[in-house]
Amino acid sequence: MTDRTSRERPVSPSSPWGPPPLAQLICTGSWPKWAPNSVWVFLMLGHRTPPVFVTKELKEPQVPVLLGALADLTLNRHSPVSRWEGVREEEQEEEEEEEGRNGRARLDHSYVFHTSTLAVCLAVVRGGRGRGIVRSGLLVEGAWRADGKGLSIWDTFSHTPLRVANNDNGDVACDSYHKIAEDVVALQSLGVSHYRFSISWSRVLPDGTTRFVNEAGLSYYVRFIDALLAAGITPQVTLYHWDLPQALQDIGGWENETIVQLFKEYADVLFRRLGDKVKFWITLNEPFVIAAHGYGSGVSAPGISFRPGTAPYTAGHNLIKAHAEAWHLYNDKYRGSQGGVISITISSDWAEPRDPSKQEDVEAARRYVQFMGGWFAHPIFSNGDYPEVMKTRILERSLAAGLSKSRLPEFTEAEKKRINGTFDFFGFNHYTTVLAYNLNYPAAISSFDADRGVASIADSSWPESGSFWLKVTPFGFRRILNWLKEEYNNPLIYVTENGVSRRGDPELNDTDRVYYLRSYINEALKATVQDKVDLRGYTVWSVMDNFEWATGFAERFGVHYVNRSDPSLPRIPKASAKFYASVVRCNGFPDPAQGPHPCLHQPEDAGPTASPVKTEVPFLGLMLGITEAQTALYVLFALLLLGVCSLAFLLYKYCKRSKQRETQPSQHNLSPVSSF
Repeated sequence: MTDRTSRERPVSPSSPWGPPPLAQLICTGSWPKWAPNSVWVFLMLGHRTPPVFVTKELKEPQVPVLLGALADLTLNRHSPVSRWEGVREEEQEEEEEEEGRNGRARLDHSYVFHTSTLAVCLAVVRGGRGRGIVRSGLLVEGAWRADGKGLSIWDTFSHTPLRVANNDNGDVACDSYHKIAEDVVALQSLGVSHYRFSISWSRVLPDGTTRFVNEAGLSYYVRFIDALLAAGITPQVTLYHWDLPQALQDIGGWENETIVQLFKEYADVLFRRLGDKVKFWITLNEPFVIAAHGYGSGVSAPGISFRPGTAPYTAGHNLIKAHAEAWHLYNDKYRGSQGGVISITISSDWAEPRDPSKQEDVEAARRYVQFMGGWFAHPIFSNGDYPEVMKTRILERSLAAGLSKSRLPEFTEAEKKRINGTFDFFGFNHYTTVLAYNLNYPAAISSFDADRGVASIADSSWPESGSFWLKVTPFGFRRILNWLKEEYNNPLIYVTENGVSRRGDPELNDTDRVYYLRSYINEALKATVQDKVDLRGYTVWSVMDNFEWATGFAERFGVHYVNRSDPSLPRIPKASAKFYASVVRCNGFPDPAQGPHPCLHQPEDAGPTASPVKTEVPFLGLMLGITEAQTALYVLFALLLLGVCSLAFLLYKYCKRSKQRETQPSQHNLSPVSSF
């Protein structure tokens, strides 16, 4: 075995074994015949990590042999960013014998996750110490104008043509506003102990200010929280999940510095009215998306894209200060009497260099993560200020464009002190990994992407999802958790979102989502137990298929299918819901060597196993999927319409010619004739 770190290791962009063994493993349940019985794998984390090995006949690729035996954890990864390093089987046997002689301790093989060390929390809203599930209020509540609710920027955005796929909107969504009982039943069927959800700012404060508190809207959240508590489910509340009151956007939104005080006042209302019941708070969800996509690319509400070099940074600056003010408000005024915790949720992909032998690609991968995650994490979890690479690059590009100062706003020394340390935990959302490489933009281009100077691609061997940006890359999950540990002094982490999407016809047997969850949970376990990352909770997006922002209802992340053709909008559990329920019941993955564990038995009162919606329908003697049948019907209708138009045209030509023929004899009769 070589003792080189990942940075020293040559990495080939293609496998010496040919097609990725992972593909055959997923499709057939076994490794290719040419694959070795076992190989040592070292994760490229910038430092050596305990070895794991791949077992040849892994019949269930989603569950790596035995998660309880950490030396036997499987890394099902084959990509340009990690390299298999083989050793002789005899060498491994010697290692195992040596381990036995040394009496190395093994973990309890029966359970992997224990509440005292790692709580498995699958949630759309942040998870706590326990098992949970999550949602965003805007995406499921519906009732967009009910009981005095004000307009939000997503109401406006989704009602603007061409902004959302298929012109979908959240007017009804999953109608959770009227389905508290149904949602709680779905949560109980999962066995979760925690549920994270967000509150709609414009439902509580219609114009965004405290001049008028909408008691009807606030009452909905009180009733929902009471129902959760009555069911033994702990609420975890996000103050802001992207749905700013439109009235505040009309005066500049997050670009207007007055929003810092307005957000603090909004938070004060919720702390005062709900704090006796809620003990886990998130101030902001993914501020990167708000700033970069809401005020930069414009693909998210409010859809601003004409100041891409300044608006994202101005909005981000105010988001950070607003978070800090809300944290200090809770810490100074409410923590003593309410005893809760409060922090922020930050999102980031992991990035690997496209070519690890190129220093510029290595630096590009680092910039990718710093500009995405570090942008908001560094001021709060490090030193009160932006990452040095951001400050340096934006300043250099600003000066090169003829400006006298950086387009990135500066914090005062007093602001740095007030911002730094405003956290009780690190809320973290993660979905995927990219391959990054350097891309130099002309100095005249002023934008977030130009400042970052990074382009990204995905490896062709990475499994796809229903979202173009999301590839299934569990290896990156462990790596970015370790990056957080090293970058921010091993903070207490709650993974508050992690999940995968699907498209196409409804499918309850979502084995790809089950595979995703098992694989990512496996990597979270490695990070926690082997790498000593202080991970306390893990949550999955999302509890049900919902209105998914600019993609509408086309992308489905839920573990429950919502039958939108049924007016009652029933929540129907998928295979992933049953899988997660078993994780909750077992508090992890039982050792298969000990036989079937009772926790794996499906309860007798389990929900329906088949969808009431047919996934195939007969069409002209063929069985087609719903989407294909609809397309075929549209094609037939178009052909029929074309035929009718053609027939009408021919009829018109025929009538015209007939009139011409009738006219010709009469003209002949009027023509001169020769006399006798």
